[in-house]
Amino acid sequence: MKTDWPKVIRSGSVTVKIYQVPNNGYPQHVISYYLGTRRVRKVITEFSEAKEEAERIAKRLSRGDQEALKLTGTDSLAFVQAQRLLKPLNMPLLAAIEEYVEAKKLGVPLLPAAKLYANRQKAVVARKTVSEIVEEFLQTKRADGMSKAYLIDCDHRLGRFAKDMKVEIGTIDTPTIMAWLRGLKLSGRSQNNFRAQIKSLFLFARSQGYLVKNEPTAAEDLSLAKDRGGEIGIFKSAEFAQLLVADPVKLKMLGKRKYIVPYLILGGFAGLRHAEITRLDWQDINLEEKIVHVSAAKAKTGSRRIVPLCDNAIAWLTPHRETKGRVCPDDETRNAREISRKIKIEWPKNGLRHSYGSYRLAQVKSAPQVALEMGNSPQMVFAHYRQVVTETEAIAWFAISPEHPKNIIQIEQPRSSARSSH
Repeated sequence: MKTDWPKVIRSGSVTVKIYQVPNNGYPQHVISYYLGTRRVRKVITEFSEAKEEAERIAKRLSRGDQEALKLTGTDSLAFVQAQRLLKPLNMPLLAAIEEYVEAKKLGVPLLPAAKLYANRQKAVVARKTVSEIVEEFLQTKRADGMSKAYLIDCDHRLGRFAKDMKVEIGTIDTPTIMAWLRGLKLSGRSQNNFRAQIKSLFLFARSQGYLVKNEPTAAEDLSLAKDRGGEIGIFKSAEFAQLLVADPVKLKMLGKRKYIVPYLILGGFAGLRHAEITRLDWQDINLEEKIVHVSAAKAKTGSRRIVPLCDNAIAWLTPHRETKGRVCPDDETRNAREISRKIKIEWPKNGLRHSYGSYRLAQVKSAPQVALEMGNSPQMVFAHYRQVVTETEAIAWFAISPEHPKNIIQIEQPRSSARSSH
């Protein structure tokens, strides 16, 4: 090797020199450069290391990184060690520090948090997109025999959610779902209906192993939107009586009275939901004990309840009683609505159930009792059905019987509706 010294390292207009000087009979190398007007000297034993350091210094001086060159020996050693640790990750030191600082601002211990995150990722059996899980969810519900109306509602609401959330379900957090719900710009009640479906989807995903077991899902912390209610529509007693005596054959309409009458009675005299009626079997109705058993599997809320039947409900149901089998298929509920249109009676949204809630509350004057029968909260019953009808109108409603339906038809009543109050 050529031994003329000093060696000159250049970068642009900057020069850094390396001198070789003896030290106890062995050579050592001194890097010399100017930092402003001050001369700086660094001693490194091996020439190869000295040359690498001199090149680094020259490049930094050329770029104007003079502050970086003011590092003390200890700082410089820490810098080199930090670079060495990051090398397997192929991550620049500055990027690592920026990420560390932002994480520390959150005020959580980083290593335990990182380990928890890693364990959660390992706990997820499979990663699937929202749309994939929605399809699987719907297939499961079809196999469980859920009603067509329920499946259509699920497909509509969850399909809309999946269309906008084209990501893996495990990457979605609560604020993201809340922002999406508010972005729908719907009424509080409609927003809460979407919320309920999304919650069911996330619980299903967790049960299937697509979300971490034994941990709350992002949908479980969703706050309820304020439901300001709105006008509810109910049937008049005369209208209900006309529906009960309407004969599809004479009207040249589709439908069978053995299905339509139980549908009307269980909705108007027992307050069952549309979907609950279509899931019922005759074995769920005990006419001797005057009750309907709505199992958890058939109830919308997933909670079992016993619903009482009045004497006139028994009278209407008895001629159509079967030992087993569906009480009313979903197709027949549509036939009932078609008959309503044929005889020019408006069918309010959830009209049968709202009618029962209104007349029943006026009859017994107990929101907790009506709530128990309907599978609702007392607050919901009080808010929607209070002061909708009078006690006299309630007596007329539950007096409709197969023996005297025409007498009820003669009663003139204004259509009742009310705004919910809070």
